Amino acid sequence: REAVTMTNAYASLCIQEYANIRAADLQKFKAVMLQKKQDVFDQVQAMLNKKEELVTPLRSLSPDRDLDRLRAELSHHRDAQEKLLLVNKNLEAKVKRLSAEMASINPNLLAHHREIRELVAEIKTIDKELYKARELFTEKNPKLISLVSRKEALSAKLEAFLKISDISQDDLSQLDSMDKLSSELEKAQAELESSSEELSVLEGEIAEKQTLVDKLTQVLPEYKELNLRASGLLESLKSIDESIANVDYMLLLVKDDLFITEKVVSAVGKSPFRKKYMAVAAFLALSLTGLIAVFIAFVEYILGKVASEQEMRLFPEMRYLGMLPVPKDDSGLEIYGSPVLDFVARYLQSNDDGEMHIVFASSLPGASIAEGFFAAINWNYAMAGKKMLCVDIMSVEECGEDVMPMENSCILSTYDNRTILPITSLKHILPPEMEMLKKDMVMLREQYDLIFFRGRFSLRTDRLLLEQLTVLCDAMLLGAQLMKTPRRAMRALSSFQRETETHVMTLLFKPPSSRYAEEKQS
Repeated sequence: REAVTMTNAYASLCIQEYANIRAADLQKFKAVMLQKKQDVFDQVQAMLNKKEELVTPLRSLSPDRDLDRLRAELSHHRDAQEKLLLVNKNLEAKVKRLSAEMASINPNLLAHHREIRELVAEIKTIDKELYKARELFTEKNPKLISLVSRKEALSAKLEAFLKISDISQDDLSQLDSMDKLSSELEKAQAELESSSEELSVLEGEIAEKQTLVDKLTQVLPEYKELNLRASGLLESLKSIDESIANVDYMLLLVKDDLFITEKVVSAVGKSPFRKKYMAVAAFLALSLTGLIAVFIAFVEYILGKVASEQEMRLFPEMRYLGMLPVPKDDSGLEIYGSPVLDFVARYLQSNDDGEMHIVFASSLPGASIAEGFFAAINWNYAMAGKKMLCVDIMSVEECGEDVMPMENSCILSTYDNRTILPITSLKHILPPEMEMLKKDMVMLREQYDLIFFRGRFSLRTDRLLLEQLTVLCDAMLLGAQLMKTPRRAMRALSSFQRETETHVMTLLFKPPSSRYAEEKQS
């Protein structure tokens, strides 16, 4: 009985001591997590302040959307500017023509046209009165004689005035056309002045918007980087909050979070057969075996390589297209007509997202997409009457001085019989380079049905460049190699796809079998 009482009392004491130690450890862990949460929150706040400093002078809440909007407005304004320039050109030509016609008229007629017009009008009025008088009176009628005298006097006065003013009868015939020309000239000059003012206002708006576009283009890469870092920190904050909530839950249950124990009800004497020692030994052996198995599985998960197509199909978001042998040379003859190659070509031409015109092709660690693959795709497209172009992304330093500009292109060039995209840094594409590349893409889309941008970049260190390429391209094509590509690379690619929502396609390349494996198979 004493042994039972002492055992139960000792067990209760151990449970209480364990609860106190566990609670203290949890409190320390919670304090560390709270401090970490505050540090991450301060970093997020600093990034938000930095973003506000970037966009406040530009009066922009969303630089990427504002940039697209301003570019669209600039396009409309430039179209209107071209139309106004054409209108101004036509009006200037019209004013010049009318001015030349006005210059051909006798300047004396222009100076005295009012006096001449009054005399001509009086003569026409007398002619009308004479016409009526001749119907009513004879030639000897005093009124008719008076009208004839008045007309002769006015005609003589007009002839004398024309002679003094050096104006001929031919010049006098231009009197009516002069008024019409003068009216048209005044109207054309007014329209030209109004159009010029409108053009000046429009050019001011274009200059203002272009300045804002340039500033937004300079700010946008840093703004996107801050957004990316802030989103990562917010995810960390969410994870920290979950950890703190778990700690609080464990603090509430710390006294009950133990193995189920039962109180001792009886005690027996020593037994020569020590069963409990055998049970402890068996438990330790099983625990050690399980620990080793878990360790092996963990190492295989972290450091293992892709071993089968089934592993590729575990990532449905990466759209696994099939497995191909690694081409032995640049011709890729061994994969011509392959069902997988035909499926890849059909998928590029028609899928749920429509035909793909621009694709970024790269490879995961341990793998490389050989030139023969692109030659085979080009052959497949050529059989369908379509054209394909491969563009290699290179740094300006790698190219050297042998680079030749591509015809009708802003930035694309030719180097060593290849089409290349020379950029200043392989970490990101500068805004001016991106603008020139977008213009080239408009031209290339009209000439080619499929354009491959090729380059080898890391999902971890070259994140900004890859995000820029995903905006430019319709999809990404990544190659993996059997027993060489790490599984962690597949997980990194899956995470990148979920974050960017990029259309990702993957291929698995099978290396040539060794001679020993072939002999064994035969």
